[in-house]
Amino acid sequence: SSGINAEWPLRPGRAKAPVFYRPMKYGALGSIIGHEMTHAFDQDGMRYDSKGLQNDLWSSKDAKSMKDEQKCLIDQYSRYGHHGFLLNGTQTLNENFADNGGLSVAYRAYKEAVKSKKTFKIHGLGLTPDMLFFLSYAQMRCYSYTSEKLAELFYDTFFEVKYSPPDFRVIGPIKNSQPFLRAFSCSSNCEMASSQRCKTL
Repeated sequence: SSGINAEWPLRPGRAKAPVFYRPMKYGALGSIIGHEMTHAFDQDGMRYDSKGLQNDLWSSKDAKSMKDEQKCLIDQYSRYGHHGFLLNGTQTLNENFADNGGLSVAYRAYKEAVKSKKTFKIHGLGLTPDMLFFLSYAQMRCYSYTSEKLAELFYDTFFEVKYSPPDFRVIGPIKNSQPFLRAFSCSSNCEMASSQRCKTL
């Protein structure tokens, strides 16, 4: 077998607002790129090697650790819902995993990029660069939808629903992000602080 070729075009329209400020670039575009990279480690991608050939390269210890992380995400997202509709955490696992990994990878890349450079503040907003990183990430998933569309997002009779609704694509990864809690000085008992944070990458 010649393996598989993973290819993904980055469309400029994915960035809804002008992204000119370094922390915002990483929060928006960086998290999208990180999302796609993380798919290499999800429950499908982990079965392939660097050449795209199906090959089990994981040790039993690493495989168990990954399964535990996936189980944590399944349990977390299965608790999310709207108006009586609950998410299927198993069905949406790969995309939830990539959302969480994408945010984590983007944040680490952003901090590495600004380590040796001065990051100026945008005056008048009262927001730190780290705050703007996370706000830019959230803005990427800012949608409004009707109750009919909401039902479609949770239950689709024709296709498997693979993506969580946009608000949970923000809330889920944010709740698992320790840097987010530090950036906004969240207390341990605030709504966005979870006692059972799930770890991806």
